[in-house]
Amino acid sequence: LRQLRRQTKESAEDSAQADERLRDLRRLTDGEISKWDESEICKWYSSVVLSHLDSSLELATLSTADPTYAEVAKRKAAEEEQLGLSALRRFQAQVGELHVPPDEDGQSATGLLPAFLNAVAAHAAAAEQESAERSKAADAVFSAVWKQAKVVLDDPANAIEACPVCDTPFMACPHGSRGAVTTALGTKLGALGAYDAAQKDLVKAAHLLDDATTEFKAGLQGLVTALADTSYAEASAALSDYASQLGAFRNGAEPPAAEQAIRATTALHSTLESEIHRIQSQQGEHTYSNAAKVAEDLHRLRSDLVRIHQTKAHVRSLIEELNRQALFINKAITDHTQGLIGELQSDVSTLYRGMQGEEADVPPIRFELPGEDETNQQRIHLVVDFTENRK
Repeated sequence: LRQLRRQTKESAEDSAQADERLRDLRRLTDGEISKWDESEICKWYSSVVLSHLDSSLELATLSTADPTYAEVAKRKAAEEEQLGLSALRRFQAQVGELHVPPDEDGQSATGLLPAFLNAVAAHAAAAEQESAERSKAADAVFSAVWKQAKVVLDDPANAIEACPVCDTPFMACPHGSRGAVTTALGTKLGALGAYDAAQKDLVKAAHLLDDATTEFKAGLQGLVTALADTSYAEASAALSDYASQLGAFRNGAEPPAAEQAIRATTALHSTLESEIHRIQSQQGEHTYSNAAKVAEDLHRLRSDLVRIHQTKAHVRSLIEELNRQALFINKAITDHTQGLIGELQSDVSTLYRGMQGEEADVPPIRFELPGEDETNQQRIHLVVDFTENRK
């Protein structure tokens, strides 16, 4: 309980998370605001960000319900629609859902296309493993008999010296002994267990491949339809051709080569990213897209700080409850221990007085418990008071 109280107190006093959010606030406001004051932040946003776009707009609160906040979001959407950014971003999202190439940090490719190829490889591996285990378990029909026979032979209380089916003595059978027969049964049953596991893995891999194929086909067809009658004809043709080949694919068959589709989606991903970047750079700094992003970042900071303060309030309530628990438990422990100490102290004082002589002026002896914050409380302070008339 003491350790929990200490850790909880440290958590309540830790301001690292709030300090990090305030650093973000200073960065967003170019160092003009360093402490959270929503009214000052709204004034800064209106005068520094919105004044270049529409001086009649003023942000009152950092809330999605604020009329100005909603108006900026609305104008951002209209701005992107006018510049073609919204369509480019829709294309980019569809391409990203299908295939995102590996990045420079070594992150693997993601999307429905890599998921489909991985599912194909996993199904092929599971089918190969199932085939190998099936060849080892050709006698699977005897599984029930072998299991029951092993139960009987494993029990030393069953005095069986011959096969109960053909009456052949174990010494005369090919294995040569009862123990060898038991070992052989274990080996056979182990092979059957591996076959059962391989079968289950194959069924699971088949289901996963079905799902991956269905999702990939739908995503691919959606992108092909979206790219129709656009300037991305080359990528559209390559993906349309791959979609036609994929239509005939079935589980267990060899899938169509995906290199062409990978090249097309990679090139399309790069082209769309460059086009979006070009349009954004031509817009300049003062756009509704940038204004909306600043508002969203400030709103996120506000939500984070509210969450941090609420968490700390809950932690402080927890500390108070833990302190109440500690007082109750400490009092119970102290009362019990003090009673034991009182009995021990009386016996030790009597012993000490006997060692010093009945007529000697024997100083009093006290036993004291260490303080609550002592890390090692498995001891008692023995205090001999040599000072006369100590009160």
